Amino acid sequence: MKASFFRKYGGPVVLEYGDWPDPAPAPGEVLVEVHAASINAADWKMRAGQYGAQIKLPHVPGRDFSGVVSAVGKGANDFKVGDAVFAVCEVPREGAYAEKIAIRQDIVARKPEGLSHTQAAAIGLAGLTALISIEETLKLKAGETILIQGGAGGVAGFAIALAKHLGARVITTASAANHAYVRSLGADEVIDYRT
Repeated sequence: MKASFFRKYGGPVVLEYGDWPDPAPAPGEVLVEVHAASINAADWKMRAGQYGAQIKLPHVPGRDFSGVVSAVGKGANDFKVGDAVFAVCEVPREGAYAEKIAIRQDIVARKPEGLSHTQAAAIGLAGLTALISIEETLKLKAGETILIQGGAGGVAGFAIALAKHLGARVITTASAANHAYVRSLGADEVIDYRT
């Protein structure tokens, strides 16, 4: 298969594209043909060596992806061949910048029919970050008020929608050009951070 990988830490110039060994699903894993992978800050920080995670080089980066199950490992009974799925990889085991990826079925979800593979690949890490921040860290409750900085950003956009879903009053900051967008996500009040 083909993959994008790096042999040393650095900027985008260290990325190479070429042949990579085909993965096989271990017990409890599924093999997914990747249809879309997203690029986020975690990916470039890992490539730049900023996380300090112990990874074996060369390394295929990429955490968020969407695709179709092409094989299942022993004991992986939650999915079947042909299921459309999406997931966020576990650190330091990444690998979404490839044609195929083997991943634990426990961290894979079915792709909603209403989303394209590109859309599903873009929601994993940002959506989980917002979910953990709002529900687990803050334990936000209905009727409370929250200030979400940079509302037009990926994580903040999910946080706005989730906070509104939970019944909170949402105040956010955004440039004037993004006020309508953050209001469409559910923001009750928008502060222009430039003024």
